[in-house]
Amino acid sequence: MLLTKDIFNVSDLRQEVFHLNRNLTKEMLKVTALEEEIQTPLNIHRWRKLEVSFFFFKVAA
Repeated sequence: MLLTKDIFNVSDLRQEVFHLNRNLTKEMLKVTALEEEIQTPLNIHRWRKLEVSFFFFKVAA
């Protein structure tokens, strides 16, 4: 009885390890993608919009 309980527990633990490894891999891919985007931003024109709106608020004040 005790041995059977341990076998089911090992199976559950293996599934949990598998899911945690999959989640870790996904998060590591996200980190890699964000690091690459920081080094070479894809949307370079987004800062122009911020500069224009900041200038507008500065003039209006």
